[in-house]
Amino acid sequence: MNVSYPSGVLLAFRFCCLLVLILAGSSACSRSGINDGADRGDGMDLQAGQAGQAVSPEKMAKPSIPQGEQSLFDAIQARDADWINQLVKEGVDLNSTNQDGLTPLMFAIDRSELGVCRFLIKHGADVNLKVAGIGTPLHLAARKSTSEYVDLLIENGAKPDSLDSTGMTPAMWAANDEFYFDSLKSLVKAGCDLDVRSSPGSRGLTALMYSTDSSLKVVQFLLESGADASIRNEDGLTASEEIRRSMRGAGREPVTEREKLLLEKIRLLRQYEAKSDQDE
Repeated sequence: MNVSYPSGVLLAFRFCCLLVLILAGSSACSRSGINDGADRGDGMDLQAGQAGQAVSPEKMAKPSIPQGEQSLFDAIQARDADWINQLVKEGVDLNSTNQDGLTPLMFAIDRSELGVCRFLIKHGADVNLKVAGIGTPLHLAARKSTSEYVDLLIENGAKPDSLDSTGMTPAMWAANDEFYFDSLKSLVKAGCDLDVRSSPGSRGLTALMYSTDSSLKVVQFLLESGADASIRNEDGLTASEEIRRSMRGAGREPVTEREKLLLEKIRLLRQYEAKSDQDE
């Protein structure tokens, strides 16, 4: 016998079935640990290797470091203090490197997470660990607009004259741009050697020579801090001679604002070169 139901009853029945399917799917996702990332900010314990923890395609495609170490970088990026603390308690390697070659401390410096930097150093992060292509944490800190990171590292034993893979010191990086002036001042205050020269592959340049691409203020600061203007690079040129060679038509009067600034630097450098010659 065929029984017909009112259309309203059928519609309600179909809606109930759909609702049951949606709720069942949501429950399954919750049990498997898959979520939209909202849980990371509430201090939820996300242990590396936890059963059912979702692994993103990006992580699966880059298995260069153990999951625990990768989780630490994820926790730093998420700014999740509870997660970071949990991973450190579990003994995660604080001196591992990610796919970009950064240690957790370097990663925190790069992301301007000063509090995380303090925490990692307190728990054993190596402030002098050198990574190919990057250098030490201090090389990264020298390229910050504030001196807090340089100060923190120096206070915890960072070596101010360490060389990166290109043979440059942190002071050379900081001297290259006025944007890093505060970091440069902290490095000088820490007693860095301003007259050390970069490796042969980098033409044997000093921090003062690198500063010639920066502002007049940086050049003057280095000279007043004791940088030797008479040192010559591998081409046999002093800082002032290097600038003069870079100028177009060295024998004529400067016509652009940049050339006028370069000429001011040359005059200042030559004054200190003369003082150095007199001292000898």
